[in-house]
Amino acid sequence: MNKFYIHPSTPFILIPAVLFGYFPQLIVMYLVAFVHELGHLLAALYVKADVRRLCLYPFGVTIELKEGYVKNPTHEIIVASAGPLTNSLIVLFSMLCIKNIYIRDFVAISSGIIGVMNLMPILPLDGGRVLKAILTHRWGFVKAFNFSVRISHIFTAILFIMGLLILIISRFNFSILLICVFITVNGIAEKRSMHIIVMRDVLYSKGKLSDGRMKTQSITVKNSLPARLLLKEFDCHKYFVIIAVDDNLKYCGTLTESQIIDGLVTMGGRVTIKELLDPL
Repeated sequence: MNKFYIHPSTPFILIPAVLFGYFPQLIVMYLVAFVHELGHLLAALYVKADVRRLCLYPFGVTIELKEGYVKNPTHEIIVASAGPLTNSLIVLFSMLCIKNIYIRDFVAISSGIIGVMNLMPILPLDGGRVLKAILTHRWGFVKAFNFSVRISHIFTAILFIMGLLILIISRFNFSILLICVFITVNGIAEKRSMHIIVMRDVLYSKGKLSDGRMKTQSITVKNSLPARLLLKEFDCHKYFVIIAVDDNLKYCGTLTESQIIDGLVTMGGRVTIKELLDPL
């Protein structure tokens, strides 16, 4: 790891924290989130995963890996489990060493909730990573990843309902709300490009042309189509060639699946087929 990253909007979260009187809780949440990610960082260094940087966002702290995820399933289990394990150690430390009852309880409850929520089988939370890694051993990466995504959608809905119930039961306690926000924003920040990065890695490492040949399939699409919509068409057993046409069905150009995925990674998820053809 060679750098830290602080999102430009992070300092502005301090203003409402001071105005509404939850600045101490915010600082505690940052510390708990930092130690949680420190557990991931130490585990990643232990398994020799390449860490890109440690990031500080308005509502969370996260580490970014150069590859986007840990390729070895066993190593991913180790790295993912390190976060909730660290939360358990924080709870134990607070109960044994912090004398102030209010601070002790808030630290213990905050760390406990973050640890438990992270164990839910939702990508990119720790529980989702562990589930994906375990299934990878049994099914292979592609099937395990797709199944984990479907499970994530179900449990994300459950997590949302739990957050509302906790907020109502606690009589709109903003300390609990802060915990939920930390979890949600951390997940969003980490998941933004995960699908595209994983798909790129799968397509490049799936052993295509291992025996010198492979089936090719062509797809004809309008050049106005967002390139990301083609990802669901790709698989590990064929090489895809994309033929682009305009609204009058006139030929505009040809792209390979590798060019599609490289374009999505470098130009963003909203890039169209036409925009990918223009630089060629």
